Amino acid sequence: RKNRKGNTQFRFSSIKTEAGAANAAHVGIKDVRLYNRALNDVEARNVYMYDIVPAGTVVSHWKMDGDLTDSVGTNPGTLTAGAITYGA
Repeated sequence: RKNRKGNTQFRFSSIKTEAGAANAAHVGIKDVRLYNRALNDVEARNVYMYDIVPAGTVVSHWKMDGDLTDSVGTNPGTLTAGAITYGA
């Protein structure tokens, strides 16, 4: 999704169920990676289960470890009004 300035934005939030806010799912995000192609099902499973990433595919990697640094590329995140935005 593009913002008003034309930058790509990624937004993460919890998922609200039909039963209401009391049953909202709380999602924890360990890290965020942006790949230069779609991963096949075996590659995606290996990333999820074993943290094995196909060589040369990661464009940006935000480790969510207290700052918004991109540990692979040059796309730092920004914090605006409590919402984190990652540009790529």
